[in-house]
Amino acid sequence: MKAGYELSEPFFTKSVNCLEKHISHQIARNDVFSYVDFLKKIILSYPQKLYKEVFTLGYIMNLRKKIGTDPIIMVGACVLIFNERGELLMQHRIDNNCWGLAGGSMELGETLEEVAIREMFEETGLTPNNLTLFGIFSGEEFYYQYPHGDEVYNVSTAYICDDYDGELRFDPEEADDLQFFSLDALPEHISPPDKVVIRKYLAHITN
Repeated sequence: MKAGYELSEPFFTKSVNCLEKHISHQIARNDVFSYVDFLKKIILSYPQKLYKEVFTLGYIMNLRKKIGTDPIIMVGACVLIFNERGELLMQHRIDNNCWGLAGGSMELGETLEEVAIREMFEETGLTPNNLTLFGIFSGEEFYYQYPHGDEVYNVSTAYICDDYDGELRFDPEEADDLQFFSLDALPEHISPPDKVVIRKYLAHITN
């Protein structure tokens, strides 16, 4: 992992869960070798805890088992990823049929930068060489109800990344497409929390 980031154990735990979820899909695409290499790094980093934690549910999932769909404060991070033409990478989400940024919720013990790095890798196949803090977002605008009924008030830290490595691939359990969009030709249907972040970014670069 580049950029000198020191990643805590929750990053690796969640990444192993991601690997287990994707592995059969990637084998079908003959792309298993990158996953094997990634798994070797995890094993070397945390051999004593690997098998114990491979099937650990995420923090939010465990919380939902206890409280159901009631509103919660959900802390997380998202990344505005740009290519060399200044186009914004977005994923087409399966759950709400909208386009959105790479991002997700924090696991116990993670830093916000680690959330951004992990989610960026899980959802796009890319790893950042640098991340620039754009802003921290919260409030009524960031209330969201998922299609299955879960309610959240997002507290989201947004980063910008235009220097990264890897090959584009989407998470087939969360999305069905990844595309770069020109900022003056963004898709019509954007996931509500991400729409606010993108609107703020557009206002920022025009001021």
